[in-house]
Amino acid sequence: MTSVSDAAIYIVTNRSVLQALSRSRITDYDAIVEQRELSKLMNDIASLNQSIHSIELYTDRYELFPKLKEGRIYPIEGLESQRWFKPLADMDNGWVPKHQSVNGEQEFVSYIHSLLNLHGKTVGYVKVNVLIDTVEQLLSDRDGLLLVLDSGDRIILQKNVEPYAEVLDEVARDATLKQTYAEMFNTYQTVEKDGKQYLLILSERSSKHWRLAYLISSDFLYTETKRIGLFVMALGGMSLLLSIPVVYFVGKKIFKPIDDIMGGLKEIEKGNFLFRTKPHFIEEFKLISENFNKMAAQLDQTLKELERKNRAKREAEIKTLQHQIAPHFLYNTLDAIHWKALDYKAEDISYMVSQLSKMFRISLSGGDMFIPLRDEMEHARSYMNIQRARLGVNVTYSENVPAEIKDFYVPKIMLQPFIENSFKHGFPDRSNQIAKITVEAKVKAEDLVINIVDNGIGLQSGWDQKESKGIGIQNVQERIKLYCGPAYGVTLCNRSQGGTAVHIRLPIVQNIKEKIPSDERKKPL
Repeated sequence: MTSVSDAAIYIVTNRSVLQALSRSRITDYDAIVEQRELSKLMNDIASLNQSIHSIELYTDRYELFPKLKEGRIYPIEGLESQRWFKPLADMDNGWVPKHQSVNGEQEFVSYIHSLLNLHGKTVGYVKVNVLIDTVEQLLSDRDGLLLVLDSGDRIILQKNVEPYAEVLDEVARDATLKQTYAEMFNTYQTVEKDGKQYLLILSERSSKHWRLAYLISSDFLYTETKRIGLFVMALGGMSLLLSIPVVYFVGKKIFKPIDDIMGGLKEIEKGNFLFRTKPHFIEEFKLISENFNKMAAQLDQTLKELERKNRAKREAEIKTLQHQIAPHFLYNTLDAIHWKALDYKAEDISYMVSQLSKMFRISLSGGDMFIPLRDEMEHARSYMNIQRARLGVNVTYSENVPAEIKDFYVPKIMLQPFIENSFKHGFPDRSNQIAKITVEAKVKAEDLVINIVDNGIGLQSGWDQKESKGIGIQNVQERIKLYCGPAYGVTLCNRSQGGTAVHIRLPIVQNIKEKIPSDERKKPL
C-alpha cells in the first residue's frame, strides 16, 4: 500500500508535470506532447512496481484538444459519475474500495490523489489501480470473513463474504465498520446472529492506519480445537511410550562427554594446559568440547604472554635504573650552557636554552604518563617561545583555560605536536600574515575537551585523518586510546572562518592515582 501511494505522490509532486500543467495557453501540438509525456511517465512508474496494474489521469485540460487513443487520460466527469468518488471529492487523497475498471473488464482497489498546478489550483486526479487478485494474494486463505479497513474504517476489500453475508450487517453498515467496533483495537468481540455466535477479531492499525477485521463462526473454532486436543492426546501417548528408551539412551550418551570434560578440568587444575578433549557427535557437547579446548589454549597463551610481559617489565626496570642519571646530566649541561651564554651576553641563546630545559623537564616528568594540564600548557608555551626566538616571526599564541581545569591530569606531550603542525604547515608564507594559535579547554558532558585552533591555510583538500602518515598525530592518537580507552581521541577539521581546528577529548582525571572508569571506555567518540 505504501508503494502504491508513493507512486501517486511522485507524479503529483513531479516538477516537470507541475510546470506543464501550469501553462495557461497551449496549442494542439503542446496538448499532444503533454499527453504523451504524462502517459509515458505513468507507464514507466507502473512498470517499475509489480503490484500496480495501471495509472490513470483524470483532467479536463485536454477536452478541447486532440486526445491520444493509447493514453490513460480521461475527463473528470468519469470520476464524478462514480458513487465511490463522493467521499473523496473534498479530500486530497484516499483509497477507493473494490470497483470496476473503465472498460468494466477488471476489478480494482485504487489510490486517488488530487493534482495541483503551481498556482495551487486542482487540475485533475491521479488514480493508481491495483488488481483485486494482487491484493487477495497477500491475504491468508482462511475460512472466516476477512475485511480490509482503511483509516476511516471503510471496507476496502472483503474475502469469503457469501457464508457470512447475513452476519456482516451486524458489524458493518454502508461498507463501513459500525461505530461500536470502530473504536476497538487489538481485541476480539462476540457477535450473535439468529442464535449463532461469531468471533470478531480486530487488529491494530498499521503505519498507514489500515487494519484487518476477521469474523469466524464459533462452531468452526471449537471443531478445530477438538481436533487439536485429540491430536495432542495421541501425540502425548506416543511420546510417553517412546520416552523410556530414548531417555535411557540419551542419558547414557550424556554422561560420557561430561566425564571427559570433568577429566579435562582436573588436568587443567594440575597445570596441564596442553590437554585437549575429543569432539562429540552431539552438537551441544561438540560446542562445549571446542570451547574447552579454546579455553585451555587461551590459558596457555595467556600464561606465556604474562611471562613475557613480566620479563619485559623487569628489563625495563633495569634500563630505567641505568638511565636515571641521564636527566640530571642533561639538566646540568643545559644549565651550564645557559650561564655561559649570559657570560657572553647572548640573552637570546640563554632564553632558548632555558625554554628547552623546561621542555625536557616536563617531557621526562619522573617517568609519569599523566601530568597536570598546567605543565602540559607550559611545555607547549616553551616550544612556541623557542620558535619565535629561533625564527623571529610574528606569532600570536594565546590560552583560554579556566583555572580549575589546569589541575586536571592529561597525557604528556599532547599539545606540542599539533602546535608544531600548525606552525610548520599552516603558515607557509610567514612574511605576510600574523599567525594566531589559540589553546582552549572546557568540561563538556563529563569529559575534558581541548581545542587547538589557528588561522592558517587549513587542511589540504581530500585530507583524511585515517590515512594521515603524520607521526605526531598518530603518536598522540595511539597514546590517548592506550591510556584512556577507545572512546577518546583526536579529530581534525577545517574551520569555516579559515584555518584548522584540533579537538582532543579526554576523561576527567583529577588525581594521578585515580583510575579511569571502565564504562567511560565504552562511550562513543
